[in-house]
Amino acid sequence: MFGRQVLQPEIGRKPIYDSVYNEAGRSQSFLCANCNTRVALDVVNCMGRNSHDPESVLGPDQGKHVREHFGILSKSLANGWPFLSVASCPACGQDHMVYVALFEPRNGWQQAVQQGITQLQPSNPAAQRTASPPADL
Repeated sequence: MFGRQVLQPEIGRKPIYDSVYNEAGRSQSFLCANCNTRVALDVVNCMGRNSHDPESVLGPDQGKHVREHFGILSKSLANGWPFLSVASCPACGQDHMVYVALFEPRNGWQQAVQQGITQLQPSNPAAQRTASPPADL
């Protein structure tokens, strides 16, 4: 199900996006695990309409595996609220699971920590069914 990890979770990682102090952090990118093409990523969209919880990103029967893979303990303020989405490489079509943790220091103030990016094996039919098209930047 999971291939190469492009970004591994790290508990002390700092926010890349801050709705008050760093709006520019919204636009991120990473290199495709398959062909090294840059894949654009809108962090706010990863926490919005194209996101899923660990139990639904690859289907309800895969939630446990997704949580174990990324080390997601629960939805809590200490670990942030987990949001997962699937981003596809524009060159080769390789799917990657993206994990963003959301923190809300105060009401309406959001911070996002990019916690994980992992290549999805192309043989996983669930990833093909639930993959969202890349968000326009």
